[in-house]
Amino acid sequence: MSVTDRFTPEETQRIVGLTGKQLDYWDRLRLVSPRKEQGSSFYDFGDLISLRTVKQLIEKGVPANRLRRALAALRERLAQVQAPLAELRVLSDGKDIVVER
Repeated sequence: MSVTDRFTPEETQRIVGLTGKQLDYWDRLRLVSPRKEQGSSFYDFGDLISLRTVKQLIEKGVPANRLRRALAALRERLAQVQAPLAELRVLSDGKDIVVER
């Protein structure tokens, strides 16, 4: 990954339309976490896609903790998929979560 493929937390907030508190909370829930290198945190393009997906699902009414459990199950069942929110199509009506390849 080149330096140009990296986005600081501040750039990520601006691009995706999030607050620093949202990024921190979603990191603590292990929804999407930044990479850390030499004391700096950064996100890549796949992370931006994942963050946008999380934002859309939460806006549709999916609670963050429910999303965390669904992602943990996906990671367990689909071990070859490293970034489910970026690599799979995830849809919700606020009640049910549907995943498509």
